[in-house]
Amino acid sequence: MFSEKIINFNFHLILLFPVALISGPLISDSIVVLSCLLFFYYNKLYYDKIFQNKLIFMLCLLWIVSMISSIFSDDFFYSIKSSLFYIRVIIFSLAVYVILKIKEKKLFKLFNILFLLFLILFIDSIFQRYFGYNLIGIHLSNNVRVSSFFGDELILGSYLVKLNKIKKIP
Repeated sequence: MFSEKIINFNFHLILLFPVALISGPLISDSIVVLSCLLFFYYNKLYYDKIFQNKLIFMLCLLWIVSMISSIFSDDFFYSIKSSLFYIRVIIFSLAVYVILKIKEKKLFKLFNILFLLFLILFIDSIFQRYFGYNLIGIHLSNNVRVSSFFGDELILGSYLVKLNKIKKIP
């Protein structure tokens, strides 16, 4: 019963993740770390099955190779800083996969959130293009490209394209 509450909480964290990406790295990275920790808690009985998956094995092997490469790099601290915490991306991907497999019937919630998020971003970007500021008052920083809620960062297109690649879990 307690593990079901943790799984539900982790599911809601994953639902909030696309929205948290707009706010910046603090909230989205916090969701990733918390989700990974929760994943380890409710999956402690299935560790051996996790590493039988060839994709996870290959990703872990890639992480080990990047760690070894960082050890032999000229600028050790700069190199190790970027490759050491890459493991959280692997674990978060696995956590998302497992949670969405468990909550497959509630998967439409994720798609509804993504649809609503895309709709809000499109309306806001059109508004910003025509009026020079968006719905919350952020002014257009570039005359050619709109940024919507991202402010000075011109990453709206990249954000939409990357989130658009989400497909149904096999």
